Formats: sequence, C-alpha cells, structure tokens
Amino acid sequence: MERGQPDSSRVEAIGELGVRVDRSALDVLLAIAGDETESEAVQAAAGAALASLYMELDQLLTAPLHDFTDAAYLAFDNAVAKKQAGQ
Repeated sequence: MERGQPDSSRVEAIGELGVRVDRSALDVLLAIAGDETESEAVQAAAGAALASLYMELDQLLTAPLHDFTDAAYLAFDNAVAKKQAGQ
C-alpha cells in the first residue's frame, strides 16, 4: 500500500484487507489507523476495516483504540454500530 497511490486506490485496497483475517493484514491496518500523517479518508478506511476484522475474530474489546487517530476511531465506532444495528 504505497503512499504515492491516490487515496481512492488506497481506500479500496484497505477495504480488501478488511476481509482478510490474518495477522499481516491486522498489522498493516493498525499502523495506518494510528498514523497521523495519513489522510483522514485512509485513516477512516483502516478504522472501518479493523472493526470488521475484530468483529470477525470476536475480539472487539481488545482493539487498541487508544492508538487510533480520531478519523480511524470514529470510523471503527460507526462500523461497529452499523453491524450491531444489523445494517
């Protein structure tokens, strides 16, 4: 996931990582979700993808939200709320 790529391409790639339940995907997404130098769109995509992964792993309460940027945290929270509401 190269920074030189347009945000839209990176957001799409992040969404694809969000369906892969493996440690390498989790590590990449966690790094992006905590990186203040990323665009808010990219941070938010990582937060939403992490919510999907943590819910799939049934480890939602172990997500290191304190390391997330504001955009990633809000996207994580919104994704969890939507899932819990059945959307």
